[in-house]
Amino acid sequence: MEDKDLLELLNKIYSELNFGYKTISEDIDNLKYDQSNNSNLLKNLDPKIKQLIKVKENFKKQLDELNDKIEALSRPPKSKKK
Repeated sequence: MEDKDLLELLNKIYSELNFGYKTISEDIDNLKYDQSNNSNLLKNLDPKIKQLIKVKENFKKQLDELNDKIEALSRPPKSKKK
């Protein structure tokens, strides 16, 4: 697989993961909204929201690491002096 193909594949993977991250973020916001509008859900939702936030934070960290690697691969290699 050529570097160009690999970068294209990594960018597609990053896009899909970024979409998943945004979806998780929206789900957390929706759960918080539901929780604030129904105090009976408070006890049930609070642990789930906290768990989702941890997943979101780990997801974001891995997403950032992947993006850093993609950017590093995208840079032209430095020429070595002989």
